[in-house]
Amino acid sequence: MENTQYNMGKRYAEIIEIMWFTYLYTSLIPFGACLSAIGLCFYYWIDKYNLLRRSSVNSNIAGELSLFSMKLLDFTLLCKPLGELLFDYQIRDSYCVSSVVMAALALAYLVAPIDTILNFLHPEKFKAEEKAYQDVESNFKNTYQTLHPIFSLKK
Repeated sequence: MENTQYNMGKRYAEIIEIMWFTYLYTSLIPFGACLSAIGLCFYYWIDKYNLLRRSSVNSNIAGELSLFSMKLLDFTLLCKPLGELLFDYQIRDSYCVSSVVMAALALAYLVAPIDTILNFLHPEKFKAEEKAYQDVESNFKNTYQTLHPIFSLKK
């Protein structure tokens, strides 16, 4: 019997949602950030247990989803100052200068091509090494034929 299916894309979305709401409301409920951190730790361990013991992964996610999720997490930098601006205006009818500065810095960070800047400052040079399997076959300890049970029965 197959275990329940694990939906990795939904998990990414839930974590991003938790992070955004935490940073948006952290100026209104400061202790909420601590509770969210504890909740994310529990979420990690429960998810790890479910993934390894009780679930099965029937489909793969693309690497682009992970990169896109990391980019979405960068928006948490903008959520905190926007939350401060929103609640300061609603509660005190004024803006805090530090919130405006932080929002401007977060926007500058999100708009700036960080990957291009980092690649310009620290270029990584990879040499593509292509060899035929027959040339490197002796370097492998195990192969598909040595590990698969069907091939071991033929001996």
